[in-house]
Amino acid sequence: MEGRQMLKERGFSLVELIVVMAIFMVVIIISGNAFERILLHSGQLGKSAQSEIEGVIGLEIFRRDIEVAGFGLPWSFQDAPTAYEEVSVDPDEIIKDFDPATLNDIPPALPRAVVDATIPGANKIIDGSSDTNSGTDYLVIKSAALSAPPDAGRFSYVNYSGNELSNRSYLVDRNGPDDVKDGDRVISILSTFSAERGDNRQLLMNGASFFYTVNGSEPVHSAFKPSGEDERVDVYSIDSSSDLRMPYNRADYYVKKPATGVPPRCNPGTGVLFKSRVAQGAASGNTGYEHYALLDCVGDLQVVFELDTSGASHSGARSIRATLAGLSAQEIREQLRTVTVYILTHEGKKDPSFSYPVNDPSEVVVVSDPHVKSAGRIWKQADMLNAFGADWRNYRWKVYAVSVTPRNLLQ
Repeated sequence: MEGRQMLKERGFSLVELIVVMAIFMVVIIISGNAFERILLHSGQLGKSAQSEIEGVIGLEIFRRDIEVAGFGLPWSFQDAPTAYEEVSVDPDEIIKDFDPATLNDIPPALPRAVVDATIPGANKIIDGSSDTNSGTDYLVIKSAALSAPPDAGRFSYVNYSGNELSNRSYLVDRNGPDDVKDGDRVISILSTFSAERGDNRQLLMNGASFFYTVNGSEPVHSAFKPSGEDERVDVYSIDSSSDLRMPYNRADYYVKKPATGVPPRCNPGTGVLFKSRVAQGAASGNTGYEHYALLDCVGDLQVVFELDTSGASHSGARSIRATLAGLSAQEIREQLRTVTVYILTHEGKKDPSFSYPVNDPSEVVVVSDPHVKSAGRIWKQADMLNAFGADWRNYRWKVYAVSVTPRNLLQ
């Protein structure tokens, strides 16, 4: 009885305590490392989710703008307007050594709905102050529907109402949010058809003036009204805050690394996809831009065009082109079927535990149509190293593809 009591009260030896403590410490260390990995992974997932959401919003704006290309554009001028400048800025204001004014359409030249260029130079990304954004594409969209919300896309038409003494034609109010409103600066397009010329959309003018400010239901002058029941005059709002310098809006899309504003999670070799809308401001002589950031951490932008050279018949074989250079406004209007934008970016931030897979060093990333790779750009392993640094493989690179059919070219 006494021996049993002594056995129960003996306790643990020092060796047993050391073994237990060692096991406990190993468990704590393993748990701590696992928790650290969980935190790191969850942070990476959070950044990836954030960049995905931001990407969806920015790319939807881009997609919508391409879709409305050509909306409200004139196909001919009643009288050639006084030569206006779409853009007049210092050549380095947007991207170093590139002048966006080279993509202007100056009367008597008619506006092209879609215009593009490629920034010249070697494979080097993007410092607007000291280096060229070389190799990326630069896209321009022209449309009446590119004004800042809520002005964008407002339109109406003028209903013919006349008698022997006067033309009392008036702007039709459809009681909807898309109707033109008092204060809108609008243009008037006369739609006609002839056997010789086919459809035509002519910009109406009153002398040298191609726009007026809406004030009530009647256009300010008979020059902006239909002259008979067989004529249709469509009216498009261009801007509500200033007089017009040109009879449409223009927006430019490009990649640039600004001096500030790039998130620290972005690879240092990437930049920001910008939309820059040309300010109208004729009264003040403003020929600059209003800038909007659409997507961060962008390493490349390539635009590919699908054309049908049979024209308006839509019956010809499709062809893929890297540029629309050399095509007239009419050829673009009749032949362009699809615009596809390819954007190289990365998800989340740098992850030292991740290594981007390289199956073929000569073709690491394709920023183009996979069937016509030469229309865009093929990034080799050496290109990625040169542009994005020695740790480029620690980023989860991906290519967004946004394919859009412009629905207002032949409206």
